[in-house]
Amino acid sequence: PVGRATIFRTLELFAELGVVERIDLPTGEHAYVVCEPAHHHHVVCSSCGRTTEIDDAGLEAMTASVEERTGFRIDRHRIELFGLCAECREQDGR
Repeated sequence: PVGRATIFRTLELFAELGVVERIDLPTGEHAYVVCEPAHHHHVVCSSCGRTTEIDDAGLEAMTASVEERTGFRIDRHRIELFGLCAECREQDGR
């Protein structure tokens, strides 16, 4: 059997290599998702943890604006949006 610590060290290594991405859930838990090689962001259901990848959605323009206003050169960023997916909203009657 493989130890739990070995699994998490391996997942962290995969995250460093860009094979998976770690998502910090509102519950304090973490999820690891296999990601497309293109830059993207995630929308995560706060209830069931379902994760959906989204593309740029105008964030590159915002990054350029932040660089211009602050003088920083932004070399990476990570956006995670949280809410309720359609199925969880339906179950909750929302």
